[in-house]
Amino acid sequence: MAGKTPKLREAPLPRLSASKLKLYDACPKRYAWRYVLGHKDYPNIYGFLGSSVHKAIQNKYLNPEGSTAYYFQQAFSSMLSPDIEHANKAQDLYAQAMLWIEAFDHTQYTPLLADGKPVLEKYFRLPYSIDGEPVCTLEGYIDFVGDTGGSLFAVDWKTGKEVYSKRKVQKDLQFIIYAWALEQLYHRKPDYIIYHRLRSQTKYAGYVFDRSPLDAIILRLLQDPLEYTHSICSASCPSYCGIRKYASETKEVRSD
Repeated sequence: MAGKTPKLREAPLPRLSASKLKLYDACPKRYAWRYVLGHKDYPNIYGFLGSSVHKAIQNKYLNPEGSTAYYFQQAFSSMLSPDIEHANKAQDLYAQAMLWIEAFDHTQYTPLLADGKPVLEKYFRLPYSIDGEPVCTLEGYIDFVGDTGGSLFAVDWKTGKEVYSKRKVQKDLQFIIYAWALEQLYHRKPDYIIYHRLRSQTKYAGYVFDRSPLDAIILRLLQDPLEYTHSICSASCPSYCGIRKYASETKEVRSD
């Protein structure tokens, strides 16, 4: 009796995210360093600051009677460690961020509720198709999903120095992915997505999100052999870039 034909196991789709795609778009070499060779960038104070601010705002929505400043102090002190990049700037950054937190009004957004709780840090991992063919999965976290007067929207809180415009919001890969993900999750297009810069309390809403730039960069990445050869980058890279740290520690000479 002939044996059963073994079932072929399908290869999993590549897992991509807005941060991976934006890193590849900015520097394919650094993408390969992180996601092909498996190295990591060094933890830095700015990342810890952003995480702490986000945590404080989330706690305020979950526990409105509490103090946002207290939530931030707790989150920041629990995350901070002396071995992270630019730890000497912690005190100044903490004072700046406290001003952003105190100026933030959590009542300006009405959260979408799920099981009676606001939808915060909404995780998604969904198959993404181009021309009807699944090519990857896209995953990520959406800071805040809101529902005001029947309008579905998302908010992304930014703590960095970069300033977005309305045009940049609608062209940014992260917001394009958010718009697509919300449609998959809630079976209708979001009415808008808000970029909220906490440093200045500046807000811009994007309404139209064209997926063609997203398709283009996904296809470019998937077709790239990502062959990595180590050489030192220019000084324009961020100081916490793992390649630059490796270069300084091994005292390699930079070649642009």
